[in-house]
Amino acid sequence: MNKFSSPIVLTLFFIAPFISFSQKTKKSKQPQEKQNNYELLGVSLSSSSGNETKFFYNQPNAISLIGCPTCEIKAHTIFETDPDKKVYLDANQFKVEKNKGGIILNDCEFESSFFAKNGALVTLLIGWAPIAPITLEFYNNGIKLPIEREFSMEY
Repeated sequence: MNKFSSPIVLTLFFIAPFISFSQKTKKSKQPQEKQNNYELLGVSLSSSSGNETKFFYNQPNAISLIGCPTCEIKAHTIFETDPDKKVYLDANQFKVEKNKGGIILNDCEFESSFFAKNGALVTLLIGWAPIAPITLEFYNNGIKLPIEREFSMEY
């Protein structure tokens, strides 16, 4: 019986660290899984083909809040007047409205309660094109999420 107990003990001795390691790995995957929930956050819902990464001056753009319907959206860019400085757009330059449903944009209709809960309307009001893309950042309860979306601006 001693002959068989020694290999079993040795086997368990070598397997035990891997068992606890796999449990730790499983726990550490949670933030990655949570990040995947934000995959559709910030995607343009109202763009036509070829314009998925463009904003047009003074036209509302439907932006997905799927994965974070309570998120706040902030935008920044770089202007020619100070090319070394990232500038956050204020309320006179960038308007965000949570959708109440029944909004019609261009040729797209968003009348579903799904969009009303999971979308926002973003309108750029700056009078001149920046030298860098408009970057949308998303915040949940004041914490910046690891998602950013870049859009070029056209008039």
